[in-house]
Amino acid sequence: MTVQDMTTQMRVLWTLGELGDPLALLLRGPEDPYPLYERIRAKGPLHRSELGAWTTVDHATATKVLRDRRFGVLKSDGTPISPVITTFDNSMLGADGADHARLRKLATPFLSPKAIAGFRDRLTAICHELLDRVDTSREFDLMTSFADLIPVTVVAAIFDIPEPFLSRYLEHGPKFGTIFDEITSMEHIAEVQRSLDELDALFTELMELRLAHPGEDAISRLLTARAEDRLSTHELVSLCQLLTLAGAESTVNLIGVGVKTMLERREQWEKLVADPDLAPQAAQESLRFEAPVQQSSRVSPEDVSIDGTVIPADTAVVVLTAGCNRDPSVWSLPDHFDITRPTTPDNLSFSGGSHYCLGAPLARLEADVAFRVLATRLPDLHQTGPADRRRSAIIRGLRHLPVTNG
Repeated sequence: MTVQDMTTQMRVLWTLGELGDPLALLLRGPEDPYPLYERIRAKGPLHRSELGAWTTVDHATATKVLRDRRFGVLKSDGTPISPVITTFDNSMLGADGADHARLRKLATPFLSPKAIAGFRDRLTAICHELLDRVDTSREFDLMTSFADLIPVTVVAAIFDIPEPFLSRYLEHGPKFGTIFDEITSMEHIAEVQRSLDELDALFTELMELRLAHPGEDAISRLLTARAEDRLSTHELVSLCQLLTLAGAESTVNLIGVGVKTMLERREQWEKLVADPDLAPQAAQESLRFEAPVQQSSRVSPEDVSIDGTVIPADTAVVVLTAGCNRDPSVWSLPDHFDITRPTTPDNLSFSGGSHYCLGAPLARLEADVAFRVLATRLPDLHQTGPADRRRSAIIRGLRHLPVTNG
């Protein structure tokens, strides 16, 4: 993306936002997007933005779009619906149909519920180790000292990354995730590209190491698939990058925003402290109430009719998952946060259909364990200052969250 492209894009968003287009305003990454979701809800199940895309915050409509195999991430000419997807054009995130199914089948074993179930004890130990490093009686940053470090450490274990590779991975893995933040400068783009290049080099070096000394880790098993011509070298590296993102991005934001939400509603935090076994429900309600990934876009190479509305070929449908998660026809008191909320239909925080987030089981487990450990170790946890929120239309997350136990 050039400076001219960025300038043109910002001018269009600014102009249409000033004219009141809800999607244009959402793409600015507002502090509170939820009133805008309600404006879209008032316009009906499907609403066409002046940007040309269709939007929905209707849970039933969104579910139809996400599960309809005519919709995907590629236009009729094979180009991706989003420029972010171009970064992963050799992975399943940038593929549809048979290629997507093939790549997903290769990656699924590493992040399946069965595969990650054995990480609970290790996850618990990691959470305790991280808290042992900080003086929790004084102010500390829950994000940089705790939430940011949990998922990337776990994914490093899935890859079995040894030193000296580990320090490089822990440095560049989190930076890679800022690809979803608002692009503020060409320097930001360059920093993301540097992290991407560094991860590319790191995984290439690890491939060479595992060719000489194979193990039971994800890279060794993917190399076996490459030897059997089930994926290319470029696809292997892209899958490793995607696993880094899928295993980390949702979890960091789920933990950070989830804790912040509970601390702002003290009775909810005290419920968790009194009964840490509510942690899985707290994770599920946090996913619903403040979806880490706020939207998921789809496109079809052909005209598609959804409940009588024809979506023209190559026209984006922006599923505003965070708004769908507060659909009053699905959840009673949808704007009320309650970690004891009864089991309800699955929220759309991890999208749906064939592109359902591969890291969902791991994200849920990590949030479960993190909430449980925090409630047990730090029952008097309080926020001590303003949180620094990430500026993004896609990600609902925090850079910093100052807290103390007391």
